[in-house]
Amino acid sequence: MRCGADMAHVSRKEAGKIVAFVRRMLNLLHMPLWTILVMEEPSEEGTLACIDVVDQRYVAQLYLCERWKDLPKHTKIEVLVHETLHLIHVRVNDVFDDAADYMHAHEHTSLRRRYRRETELMVDHLAKFIAGTHKVEEAYDDSH
Repeated sequence: MRCGADMAHVSRKEAGKIVAFVRRMLNLLHMPLWTILVMEEPSEEGTLACIDVVDQRYVAQLYLCERWKDLPKHTKIEVLVHETLHLIHVRVNDVFDDAADYMHAHEHTSLRRRYRRETELMVDHLAKFIAGTHKVEEAYDDSH
């Protein structure tokens, strides 16, 4: 978590709790090397959150929407699980991007769009399932 004053959309205290919850999710997923930073800047308009990986490191920057404080608990849990799951396929994304060297630009662009859509649908499906389990809600409550 970045240091500094409270952000408009999430307090420093809440950001610390989010980091604690995501840390528990990472441990459940056997991914203990990751460090999560809750960023001061909000996520892109039209998104509830997004996660960006710092290149070549096990560090991810988590951006939350401006209306984060107003979201219901079950939505926050699902969104945080969703963003955490994106870290699982980071290396697959890199392999996919490396394939661009062997394709025409328009082919890679078209295939990339489809790959991203299908990956997002997969992560949505898994997040709904995982977030609905008792242990995940318990982990969220324990971190809050």
